[in-house]
Amino acid sequence: MSYRFRAARACIALLGACVVFHASAASPQEDLVADQQLVASSNDLIGALRQLERAAPAQRDAMVARLTQLAERRQTRMHDLLMRNPTLAAARVLPLNLRARLPDQAQAYVERPVNISGRVQVSSADDFERGKVTRLAEIVDAAGARLELRVAYAGDDELLRLAGRRVKVTGLALGRQVLVLGSGDVQLLASDGTSSATTSATSNLAAPAITGVQNTLIILANFNDTAVQCTAADVESRVFGTAGSTVNQSYLQSSQGQVSFTGRVIGPVTINYNSTGSCDYNGWATAANAAAQAAGINPNAYARVSYVTPRNASCGWTGLGAFGGPTPSPTWVQQCTST
Repeated sequence: MSYRFRAARACIALLGACVVFHASAASPQEDLVADQQLVASSNDLIGALRQLERAAPAQRDAMVARLTQLAERRQTRMHDLLMRNPTLAAARVLPLNLRARLPDQAQAYVERPVNISGRVQVSSADDFERGKVTRLAEIVDAAGARLELRVAYAGDDELLRLAGRRVKVTGLALGRQVLVLGSGDVQLLASDGTSSATTSATSNLAAPAITGVQNTLIILANFNDTAVQCTAADVESRVFGTAGSTVNQSYLQSSQGQVSFTGRVIGPVTINYNSTGSCDYNGWATAANAAAQAAGINPNAYARVSYVTPRNASCGWTGLGAFGGPTPSPTWVQQCTST
């Protein structure tokens, strides 16, 4: 039995320790289609608004309802374009004076100005089989509430430099997403909450440095209906081994001795989830942590915790890693195979 890693991305999937990753290229044709659909929805909304403003009082209730439906449809298409191309979505924002003319029911579905402070967390979900990487940046406020952060005219390198840093963003909220119209609308905050710089200076920021010994706990977790196909001993030798092709040796060599891995592997434990259920990876982590604690092992004593589970088809990824979040840094792997 063995614990097999797919390509160099496995360091993200298992350990969440890399600060550089490669995304599959976006399709310009798909972006164009999404943009055309959004433009059509915006035109429909504007046309319906003009009709409402000229309508007789007896017609207004029905027309407000129709306008609200159109705003909701536009929100869905704006969300789709935001996911694909924030820079293009920024060019399709409704003008402020037009948004103000919409009735309250419809305004609930269009972008609105916001100022939000919090810490940036960046995650990478890697689907090895399809060669696809999906990135997500979130801003987490003091209460723990999360909003997806989409920054126009910003590349992955700029977002990675913000991982783990406290920021204040000025943008437009749309549901659970915040669109920032440019990197200059993101201010870096000092530890006391005061502004220190805008991200127009991110080119001078170093990505969060990862050095030293990475003390890592790996928990093998079975689902009720499926078991992992590797052993703790095999995983331990392939991750923490001091000779041969191991994760520890790979990092020692690539970092010129600045990064190494140590820790332990436990399990498998069985958690009360099924492989056919929803992709509740946070729930899996909570259950696996509880099992570890019941065995006298404290996950919070480690810098990193990785959860190895059987495949869950609803997830759409093989490995998931996060940057800039709380300690211990959690990651998930669903690629444990026998050879």
